[in-house]
Amino acid sequence: MDYVKEYRSFISSHYLNEGVRVTTGILTPSLVMGHFGQIETGITLSLGALAVSISDNPGPIHHRRNGMMVAAAITSVIALISGATASVDWLFFFLLPAFCFFFSMIGVYGTRATAIGIAALLVLVLQTQHHYQGRAIILNAVYLLAGSAWYLLLSLGLYTIRPYKLIQQALGEYVMSSGAYLRAKARFYLPASNEDENFQDLLHTQINVQEKQNLIAELLFKTRGVVKESTNTSRILMMIFLDVSDLFERAMTAHQNYQKLHEYFKNSGIMGDYRELILALANELDEVGIALKSGRKSDVNKSIDGLIIQRREQLQQLRLRELGPQNIDGFISLRHILDSIEDIAARIRILHQYTTYDEKISRRQDEAPDPENFVSHQHIDPKLFIDNLSFRSNIFRHSIRIALAALCAYTVGLFFPLGHSYWILLTVIVILKPAYSLTRKRNFERLGGTVIGAALGAASLFLVKDNT
Repeated sequence: MDYVKEYRSFISSHYLNEGVRVTTGILTPSLVMGHFGQIETGITLSLGALAVSISDNPGPIHHRRNGMMVAAAITSVIALISGATASVDWLFFFLLPAFCFFFSMIGVYGTRATAIGIAALLVLVLQTQHHYQGRAIILNAVYLLAGSAWYLLLSLGLYTIRPYKLIQQALGEYVMSSGAYLRAKARFYLPASNEDENFQDLLHTQINVQEKQNLIAELLFKTRGVVKESTNTSRILMMIFLDVSDLFERAMTAHQNYQKLHEYFKNSGIMGDYRELILALANELDEVGIALKSGRKSDVNKSIDGLIIQRREQLQQLRLRELGPQNIDGFISLRHILDSIEDIAARIRILHQYTTYDEKISRRQDEAPDPENFVSHQHIDPKLFIDNLSFRSNIFRHSIRIALAALCAYTVGLFFPLGHSYWILLTVIVILKPAYSLTRKRNFERLGGTVIGAALGAASLFLVKDNT
């Protein structure tokens, strides 16, 4: 692993920016109010900011804005209901599973709706520890709404300052994932490699690339500033997306019978040389991706052209020595592979040019592509919700699990005075997040993360002596 490259990629990534934004948005209210001796109010404001930040997923700005506004409204209403019913055990006993079921079921409308549901459940659970009365219930909901509004303004303000930054970072991730796809392809050129495992790895990598492709399409074609405005930056970003998509399509279609190629040319070494060339192209895509994320110009690796020429000469010499009726199809495949490599190398050279954001390059775009070829539209149709009210639906079964698990956790908290029983509910909500209920591996990862987090929290409480 190239740790320097990983570091360069991380410090310019969307994940770091998002972490700084979310941390700032959540901590600022508590720090400011704590300075004025109102730490409890600050924590409530921070909870509102936390709830809205969960729904602030990457996507078109109007989707992000609408999602955060809906999350702010829903969490405030949930705070009112929770505050009014938390002290009435029998009433909350019925409301808790109902809310858990409903806010899990809205995941049928996509990841943003899922995030809004998780935010609502988080507020519901964290409010169970408080037993507000009268005016305090309304005041608590107002504070939550104010914290939500603070984070909403922060997120939209940062977007206004740097409107293209998220697209550039997502494009960089898309380019680097295409490089990862080439690396997965390069494994087929290793001798004695497991072809079934290689195919599985290639399939997982392809799915990852296509997920990033879909995100970029959403960002580009559903963001008015990119589609409507004819700025140099918007044209360059559009051209990068289209060229990387073409490059990825070319890489996917360039597949051969590698088992036969290894049989034909196992003693020539040409398969290993091809692999090194493909890995060099993958490294070039990484450089382009990092440059896009950081907003800097990338440099072309001029040695790749020389390597391609060497492989051409190597193939010609091998043909003169070993070409026969029994392996002619193998030589045809080697030529096709080299043609694909040369085509991809040419496309990468153009991608390097795009990172300069030269206005002369952006004028090459003849016409805007049809958005319908890249994006899909999802409407909030109540029929979709109703159709999924069946045990044949994965999301329905998941919602039932959430509701029953939350009900059991709440019951345990009622009958066993353990103190801070809402922590049990919180753990249930976190562990059973839908994104982590798909595979056993991810379930163990989430469980392990929860245990580690609990241990770190306990260590902090034990080691830090502060009575405030």
